[in-house]
Amino acid sequence: MDAGNFGAAPTTVKYQPWEKTGFMFEMMGRLGYDATTPGDLELIEGLEKMKELYASQPGIQVVSANLQDKSGNLIFPKSTVIQKGDVKFGITGVTGEAYYTFNMTRGKQKKDDFTFAESKQALRDVIPDLQATSDIVVALIHEGPGDVRRILDEVEGIDVAIVGHNPGYMFNPDRVGNTLLIRTGNRGQYFSVLQLTLGDNMEILDYNGEGKPLDTGIAKDPPTESVVTEWENDFDRRTNQAKRKDAVGQSMLQGTEKYVGAEVCARCHVDEYARWSETAHANAYHSLVEADKETAENCLECHVVGYGQHSGYEIEWLTDSSGNRYSGSDKVELRNVQCENCHGMGTFHGTDMMVKIPDEETCRTCHTGEFDKGFNYADALAKGSVH
Repeated sequence: MDAGNFGAAPTTVKYQPWEKTGFMFEMMGRLGYDATTPGDLELIEGLEKMKELYASQPGIQVVSANLQDKSGNLIFPKSTVIQKGDVKFGITGVTGEAYYTFNMTRGKQKKDDFTFAESKQALRDVIPDLQATSDIVVALIHEGPGDVRRILDEVEGIDVAIVGHNPGYMFNPDRVGNTLLIRTGNRGQYFSVLQLTLGDNMEILDYNGEGKPLDTGIAKDPPTESVVTEWENDFDRRTNQAKRKDAVGQSMLQGTEKYVGAEVCARCHVDEYARWSETAHANAYHSLVEADKETAENCLECHVVGYGQHSGYEIEWLTDSSGNRYSGSDKVELRNVQCENCHGMGTFHGTDMMVKIPDEETCRTCHTGEFDKGFNYADALAKGSVH
């Protein structure tokens, strides 16, 4: 069972969070989850998207005694009864309105499609029916731990309550009156198990529970790992594309035709950046320092990015009263031979002006004449100096 917020938070998954939410729910179906109640993260795209999400896994029953549409109609069944062996588990759930309101005020909620009945009263209304039709009553409460305790202080008849919103981790179940309180930890790092010993009349005689850490001691299931790895690789690839567009877009907002520096490129092109950092190009400026030529204009043209061009590398000099230079500062981020020396300005990214695959002629802009130094384009490709 799940008490909500399995979904990806837009604040932590900036790109395609709803797609990741869908994959998480798909995996819950694969793992055999029986029931859930919505958390605020599952509401964030609005009513229709939420319905599509839950319809994708018909084996998981969604319950909520207080989540309503704008007409005040309940969206899901108040409860369900699931039988395991000889035991009937009556399951209900509620979602705190405060978290939805918070998302609305912060502009995170995409559509204002929901209203909420008060959680305590909604539970009071549904529990008598569950007591009459089931042996064990379980409440999935998407509220914080403190609010859940206050609810349980006033609402009787719940055998087990699972905290849904930032539950925090407790190794063993807690008790509030006659209710066992389960706090499963955040980010799916623990697997909480509760074992109940029942009497002839299905009353709880004893219990034992623990939150097991999902660490390296837990063996991976190869078929599931294969599905997850394939999805993550594809997701990462498309996320990096989105990051790249965003990075270029942010740079373009600051002006067109602009050099942005390799650090910006590295936000998406991590592997290429890592390979570049091990080449001589990444230390091209230092070779000028060693030769005491870091201010020589004819050398800077091929050892930094965009020297003498708009937004390119430059040195800002301080001068004395006679106009003599005595100190200078430079654009450190544009030192060395970087991505844009070969591919063009970062703000060309995604346009026809971007050089996708630099050819030998591009390299010969600098590796020519007395500066050829035995440069061989084929060897450079083979060594990774050119990618």
